[in-house]
Amino acid sequence: MSKSLLPINASQLLKDLESSSLKATSLEALNRYVTNPDLAPDNILPWLAWAVSVDDWSDNWHIDVKREMIKNSISLHRIKGTKKAIKQALQIVKVTAEIKEWWEVNPKMTPHSFNITAYINDNITRDQSVIINQQTQSKLINLVENVKPVRSHFNFKLGVRFLANINYGAICRLAQLDNFTLISNIISFQANLLITNRIKASLYKEVTLHD
Repeated sequence: MSKSLLPINASQLLKDLESSSLKATSLEALNRYVTNPDLAPDNILPWLAWAVSVDDWSDNWHIDVKREMIKNSISLHRIKGTKKAIKQALQIVKVTAEIKEWWEVNPKMTPHSFNITAYINDNITRDQSVIINQQTQSKLINLVENVKPVRSHFNFKLGVRFLANINYGAICRLAQLDNFTLISNIISFQANLLITNRIKASLYKEVTLHD
């Protein structure tokens, strides 16, 4: 809209209000793209997420994760309260989950409880310097809380599962954490020891955090 609809004797206040309104309502994309999570501009995604009732949202997520969360929101709502919903919610943010319900472990746990181990194999945020940290763990727990059965309680463990052999440089991206375990040989040590001694880890493919 290039021409004003105000009369020629309109006050400066009305002109300023009109100008502000135009900026607030102008779209940088064609209307047919606005509701398409694959084509919508980045700045529209939070509103699109609200429109499809995305339960958990982070501005720091990778752009691909945001689009996947929007695309899967409706199907996720249909299966809420199930084991499948938990796995699907975590898969959206590139996390593989292993779930053991209370009756699947020995000794059995409290009824309606489960253990969940969540393995990250890629960075899910825009910060490419760190694979996992306490903030990542909190976000994943919130995802589980939003889709699990309301009556259920769970124990959460966060780890990293690499798709290929990892090297010292990749492992050091976990340096913000206090400690972790290399599954292959069940070796535990402090992250700062790893950095100090420059321990090679090229043979290990799984890392799991201690509680």
